[in-house]
Amino acid sequence: MSRPPRVLAVSPPRVGPWVRELDLLARAGVDALILRLVDQPEALAAVLGGPLPPGLQILVRPVAAGDPQRAREHGRGLHLPDRPPAPGEEDLVVSAAAHGPEGLARAAALGCAWALLSPVFAPGSKPGDARPPLGLAGLAAACAGAPLPVLALGGISPENAAACRRAGAWGVAALGACFRDGHVDAARAAALVTALAA
Repeated sequence: MSRPPRVLAVSPPRVGPWVRELDLLARAGVDALILRLVDQPEALAAVLGGPLPPGLQILVRPVAAGDPQRAREHGRGLHLPDRPPAPGEEDLVVSAAAHGPEGLARAAALGCAWALLSPVFAPGSKPGDARPPLGLAGLAAACAGAPLPVLALGGISPENAAACRRAGAWGVAALGACFRDGHVDAARAAALVTALAA
């Protein structure tokens, strides 16, 4: 089973220059990356088949029908949305999304190594997200009874990452704190790592 990352990056939904900059994430101290490419199966295959930095765990969030097979072909695990696995996904699942204690329990029952709990704060990458943020109190309550390590997701920044750890999260996951304008934001990603190390 995979060790839970302290800092996980969630990719932008579209291919951009960031695809050629993944080594910057690894050098910043980011432990893992979830590839979440929407309707771009060829791009996912190209990223998985290209040079990937050692030490950066890569997971695939299945979006297109063939994504689990592409993950399998490249020896990568899956990060599931908050749903049961589809046929053929079961043995690839490493982590799952959750939006509360029920989702965390489902992730544990699937044998996940960890779960991403969201939204902790209002996510900057999803301005139309109408779900109310859990806040630090909601994060703490969910982590207190969680059957597996929890990574906080949603509005995570270097300024609030340490508070998430103090609330009980194993680590954090972020898109906006790791990517900006189609590029890896190495300085901000490193600040996120530093905030958790303090």
